[in-house]
Amino acid sequence: MIKRFVLGAAIAALLLETARAGPDYTFFASPSGGSNGQCTEALPCSPQGAVDACPIGSNCTIFLERGLYIDPAVNMYYHRTFYMIGICEDPYAVVFRAARPNTPLVFVQDHATGRIGCLTMESTTTGTSGLFGRQHSIIDYFGIVFGSMRNGRHVALNEFSIASCGETIWLIAGATVHAGVWNLSKLNLACQVNLTNPWIFEYFLVATDWSIVDAYDATFTGPGAGHSAGIRCFNYLAIVNRPLNGQSFPGNGADCQ
Repeated sequence: MIKRFVLGAAIAALLLETARAGPDYTFFASPSGGSNGQCTEALPCSPQGAVDACPIGSNCTIFLERGLYIDPAVNMYYHRTFYMIGICEDPYAVVFRAARPNTPLVFVQDHATGRIGCLTMESTTTGTSGLFGRQHSIIDYFGIVFGSMRNGRHVALNEFSIASCGETIWLIAGATVHAGVWNLSKLNLACQVNLTNPWIFEYFLVATDWSIVDAYDATFTGPGAGHSAGIRCFNYLAIVNRPLNGQSFPGNGADCQ
């Protein structure tokens, strides 16, 4: 069996709760997997193949085997709960990489819930979104390493969607926007954001159109926390609750003006 470890007490508790609840289905995915409908450890699917194998209305856990996944373009949709987990003791071991422009790596939409953690998301093209939620979706994310996303966004939320960041995430490269939230959506940025170096963002945070960003419990650490470049925060017809510890969002420009 593949051994899975966790990043901290919160993730351990999350896994324990999932085990107690007994997810309806457990699937396995690998970089070389297809859509065989079984998605077992011996015969894994692609990430999308595992999503498609999950019946409507079910809770499905998908374990990602280590390796490089080129253009996974995962689409979670329609009244299902997905728990997609990489390798938590080494989130660099599972890499989702976009090579096609203007595509999300993980898309959660249409009343689906995605709990996603312990992997790396990066792009070699333009217009990529790492996590994209739209139309009444819920995203919980943790232990994710966000790489370069030129003319793209690490996290994007639209049309009544909610995302919550837990534990620690790492930014190992910049993006045009780290997090963009619009059209009555909400981001709960209640985690540690570690910027491994000073990075360049056009905007670290964008909140518009009656959306909410709750960053009360956010902390920014690492060499890039106080030395990154770009507009810290752009706010138009939205509410942005800043960190209670007095920290500013990373960047050197305007801060929610």
